[in-house]
Amino acid sequence: MAAEDFGEYLDRVPGAMPGPYVVSVSIWFWRIAMLLWSLWLASSLVRWLPWCWRCFSTAGVWRKKPPRAVPPAAPQVPPAQPPAAG
Repeated sequence: MAAEDFGEYLDRVPGAMPGPYVVSVSIWFWRIAMLLWSLWLASSLVRWLPWCWRCFSTAGVWRKKPPRAVPPAAPQVPPAQPPAAG
């Protein structure tokens, strides 16, 4: 195997590779962001609750079950008469 066989491992960037960088913020930023998100979520749920209840209870919340369908009775067959002795 030659070095040319491993072409997928070669860099394909013209010029020098860009260097990595890190964006760092204080932990307080994330805490404030999570607080704002949780307040938004709580207020949204309070706003959505009436709509959810209307959708849930549109046809009635405590409905009675429909009566069970009674299967038709099997036809009564009279008992067979014993053969006449004769």
